Amino acid sequence: MDHNPSSTYHIHPSESSSSVIMTLVLTRNNYHPWSRYVKMDFISKNKMGFLTGTILIPAHIDPLYVVWECCNILIMYWLLNYLSQSISKSVIYFDHVVDVWNGLKESFSQGDLLHTVELQEEVYGLKQGSHSVTKYSPNLIQFGRNLTIIIP
Repeated sequence: MDHNPSSTYHIHPSESSSSVIMTLVLTRNNYHPWSRYVKMDFISKNKMGFLTGTILIPAHIDPLYVVWECCNILIMYWLLNYLSQSISKSVIYFDHVVDVWNGLKESFSQGDLLHTVELQEEVYGLKQGSHSVTKYSPNLIQFGRNLTIIIP
């Protein structure tokens, strides 16, 4: 393992296969908030590049391959812990975490379209009415944030 804390291959001693705290797991209906939650966790661990594929897979003869493979497996384990049991069973045999990440996005990101339409209707229906600006404004801001998460 790489002992340089700024290296993407560095695994902190506290980052074991059981270090993921699952407060939100992917189900059929929550892809967008789930993916944001996972991104925040993996960015904070300097591992998002494994999910996006920006950390390329070294050649099998490259000395970094063994380190990359160890990180890939650990990150795969973390990601599996963020999935419902039925979804994790469908991706357990993927070899690369980037393929799991992309497959989940392809399979579940469109499922939130109904939720998107519902949010848009709520935004269009918002009226300040008798509410003060300080009471009305946070609601509008929250709806806007929710929509930017769902519609990047």
